[in-house]
Amino acid sequence: TILTIQDASGAAVQQYPLDRLRRDFQNVEIETRTPWTTQSEATRYRGPRIVDVLSKYSLDAGQSVQFIAYDNFVSEILIDEIRDYEPIFAIDRACRQHDHESGRCTAGQTFTPLVPEEQGPIFLIWPLDRLPAAYVPARNSIWVWFVVAVRPVQ
Repeated sequence: TILTIQDASGAAVQQYPLDRLRRDFQNVEIETRTPWTTQSEATRYRGPRIVDVLSKYSLDAGQSVQFIAYDNFVSEILIDEIRDYEPIFAIDRACRQHDHESGRCTAGQTFTPLVPEEQGPIFLIWPLDRLPAAYVPARNSIWVWFVVAVRPVQ
């Protein structure tokens, strides 16, 4: 549940628990499908823009950054892609009827934290309908789930 900002050597520069990601950055919403869901399965996600987090540490100055998942999966993503499509570090998703019925969401609650079974607690979410058709499935590696760190590429 912590996003670590690293320098190019992999040393930690800053750590963001989920509550700090909510507090320290503007959290925006994206309603989208993923490459693995159907047309009718769009979900509304919320979290900080990746470019906002990167720019705070000048990680947007290079050509690309690496996103590291809990299982050590690494995806290198171009800064131009991040600027063009404005993905987010999704940390919440919209509550559904089922969430209210099960008690996961209380009355009046509109979002719930992502859990590992939903690719959380931090999931790189892209606006799928804005991505070029060539990105699916060729660039599916940009949808990184259970992100634990981000670092610039040397």
